[in-house]
Amino acid sequence: MNTSAKKQIIPELLAAVLWGILTLWTDRLFFRYDWRTTAFFVYKALFVLLAFLLVHGIVTLVKKLRAKDRFVWRWLQWTLPYLAVNLIVLLIVWPGCWGNDDLNVLSLARTLQMDAWQHFLTSSAFILSLMFVPIPGGVVLIQNLLISAAVGCFAATAQDLTEKRLVRPAVPAAAGADAQPESIPDDMVMLVRAFSGFHAGGLLPARHQADPG
Repeated sequence: MNTSAKKQIIPELLAAVLWGILTLWTDRLFFRYDWRTTAFFVYKALFVLLAFLLVHGIVTLVKKLRAKDRFVWRWLQWTLPYLAVNLIVLLIVWPGCWGNDDLNVLSLARTLQMDAWQHFLTSSAFILSLMFVPIPGGVVLIQNLLISAAVGCFAATAQDLTEKRLVRPAVPAAAGADAQPESIPDDMVMLVRAFSGFHAGGLLPARHQADPG
């Protein structure tokens, strides 16, 4: 690890620790736990770790935006509209739609307990989410943020892969006579042959045709 990376990580880690200390007060908005339990120290350690990853991620994101990273900008273009729609819906149904199981997990999360009928990751996710945003709706809010980020990542990656697959933009039907067959990828040609049941003959360049020898 180089010196510049160390200089970046130290303040990020310090910010995460300070955030963890701050939660000792903000937790009072929701939690009713006993700090003298093992669960308290485990969840606080996990919170500091997640807070560090979040701070590091934000700092890295800002750097990439300043550097005009193409993928990051594309990720934002997909993520923000999707997130905006989800936030509008969440605002309408605030604090979200809760089932009986969710309410049981939420109730036990106040005292850092796990619901025996649910996976331990469910209770852990609820508890850690509530440490970040100590109100019941905070669980749903963080879910929306994570889902939107994931959708944006998948969409941006799919767009990148699509652009790499296509040598050039699709040609309108009206300009079909002027289209260059060299722009058709090999795998696309194989799909055409498989589904159409015939060889595309003279419409394809020599590189797509079988060797007569």
